[in-house]
Amino acid sequence: MEQAPGGTGRIAWWQDFNVWYSESEVRYRDIPRPQPLIPELLFRGTAAILAAGPKVGKSFLAQQWEHFLAYGRPFGGWGAQERVRCLILDLEGDAGITQDRSRSISPLGVLDGENRYGTGRAADLIDYVHEWPTAHGTFRERLELLDKVLTEAAASGAPYSYVRVDTMKLFIGKNRKNENAYDFDATNAAWVNKLAGKHNVSILMLHHLKKDGGEEDWVERLSGSMGSAGSVSTIMYLERARGAETGILHVASRRGMSFDHPMRYDVHSGLWEFAPDLTLAEAQHSSTPRLILEYLAKHPSATIAELRADIPATPQTIDRALQRLRQENTIDYAGKLWTLTNSPANRRAQEPVPESLPWADRPERPAPVPAAPSAGAPAGFEHVSSALLNEAAAPDGAAEAFEPEQLPEMAGGNGALQQLMEITKQSRLHAVWKLPDVQKEHLGYDAVWLGGKPNQYTMFPARCPDWCSLVKVFDRKAAYPQSMKAWVVPNVLRRFGPMEYAEIRAQRLAGMFMVTAQSWRHGDGLPNPFGPLVAGEKALMPRATLDWLAQLADRELIEVPKVLWSLAGKGSENLLAPWGQWMLDQRRSATSAEQLAARKAEQNSAFGCLRIVDPDKQPGPVDRWDWQYGVIGAHYAAMGRVAMAAIDAGDLVLAVGNTDEIVFAVPADADPETWVPESMREHVDKHRFSIKYTRPVAEWFDDPRRTSRG
Repeated sequence: MEQAPGGTGRIAWWQDFNVWYSESEVRYRDIPRPQPLIPELLFRGTAAILAAGPKVGKSFLAQQWEHFLAYGRPFGGWGAQERVRCLILDLEGDAGITQDRSRSISPLGVLDGENRYGTGRAADLIDYVHEWPTAHGTFRERLELLDKVLTEAAASGAPYSYVRVDTMKLFIGKNRKNENAYDFDATNAAWVNKLAGKHNVSILMLHHLKKDGGEEDWVERLSGSMGSAGSVSTIMYLERARGAETGILHVASRRGMSFDHPMRYDVHSGLWEFAPDLTLAEAQHSSTPRLILEYLAKHPSATIAELRADIPATPQTIDRALQRLRQENTIDYAGKLWTLTNSPANRRAQEPVPESLPWADRPERPAPVPAAPSAGAPAGFEHVSSALLNEAAAPDGAAEAFEPEQLPEMAGGNGALQQLMEITKQSRLHAVWKLPDVQKEHLGYDAVWLGGKPNQYTMFPARCPDWCSLVKVFDRKAAYPQSMKAWVVPNVLRRFGPMEYAEIRAQRLAGMFMVTAQSWRHGDGLPNPFGPLVAGEKALMPRATLDWLAQLADRELIEVPKVLWSLAGKGSENLLAPWGQWMLDQRRSATSAEQLAARKAEQNSAFGCLRIVDPDKQPGPVDRWDWQYGVIGAHYAAMGRVAMAAIDAGDLVLAVGNTDEIVFAVPADADPETWVPESMREHVDKHRFSIKYTRPVAEWFDDPRRTSRG
């Protein structure tokens, strides 16, 4: 046999077919990699398995991914990409199930080209098939038919890029009695993988678990032999207990790292979303074990007495949960204190989504398709439909997502601001540090209503009862750090037209929303959420303020707010939360009053730097007015909820405002030094509020800072 040149001993015809090479030479080749279709989960030219138990929601999750691929519907913060055609071999479902799930994922009227009245229609990008030669056909016949369909679609100029096979067992079939199960599964799954490579499509096969389960390694829980798992590029396991609202998506891939992501499941709508606010241990548990984990996450350690006092469960239930969590190595007991362990299951991710790793190929982001702006749209903004919500490409003049080298050095500068930049740099939410000037022109403070005004009180009633001689003022401690878990848009803002509040909430939108003030029919007996706004007057407000109005609407105090237009985008409650926690930790660790005052001043300065309007001052490195509005709105909404809860409890609230104060009338028969309203006892005990002072009522009402109704 002919030898290859160079004396390597390699047979020449093997070299021609590129199946025999040395590792030293392949290290320098330019070898194409499979392109990700969904970051870290699905790759073109490969097959993957998504397994779960019955009625866990794997088909619903797959259909959400398909709406992302075909229609650009938001999911998990993934960046926008080219729309692709999807083929669904749903061998267990029917058209009715498809319709119900589709309308839950994308309500009628939100996809491009359609409306809720049925007179429009979205693009035909997802095709369903409910019958395939499964009953009497062979695996070879089923595979050849799929090969034919994919070939004809490509020849017609409308190729498929994604195929879902539901389920794998119905498509691959079962081995014969005398046939080795491992060899059968491995060989046939490998053929599916080869077919995916031939057509450069991603094939996702939905699979069941073994009936007995119980295996410690989740890969071994897949139904059948291990042959199929070893022959595909990616295997995923969706774990959720029956009836639970949280779960975990486990992923093992040849193309990237293995990882686990906490997930949240809506048991009513069936929708899934990533849950970055949960640890894996919290996502895996519910009821008392979950409460214990959350309690220990907020407190470095706790005694059994503290746990029994603060967790609403019987001592026996708490004891059993503690022992269970200890056996799982998520908590530990030493020195009569319970603490969280350093287990990976207790690590809280700052990013909510699986993203392509820094060394992995990312799909290019297409430029957004401009559309005619709707009536009343502010100049300088493109109208973006709901289906394009998650596009990450910025319009001309908008800031791009920063790269690490854009982080400036701030030697001797504001440490709190530097910490914000570090936190947003580490996040995978593609945070953008600056708003373009054309957007800031529409976000002036005079056009915004956040639910209150600094250094002023909202009065209700406008005068104190005759029997009252003293007022007691409570102050919300660390008001802004406590409010950092606020809805904000990490990246760029987009222009949206009229939207219903339910849709804003379902799509997890944040930003600034234009709302018309309503008439307030309840006088001074309750805090007017619109303050000095006159009925019919329009104002921009952040998501937190909008949520507060919706809660008042649930109490039938006002109508559900209607959004005329908005500057919004995919929102997150977790982008700024680590910054707020860092601020609180800095204050708690101060060793002197002087150090505490200095740290507070630095933090307040950093927060103020988010919105600099003085023409003599340059904007800071983080110039996000909407982030500041979001946090302030969250604070005012929290104060409103405390006030309403106090009124519901029968406490006489005189005022709320002056940024972080709530004022009560002291009962005539109460000890003014020790009296605390019943509704405020827990807030004071848990150090959320402190008693600021007790003052004669006439002296307090003469305070020039207060003004009736803000």
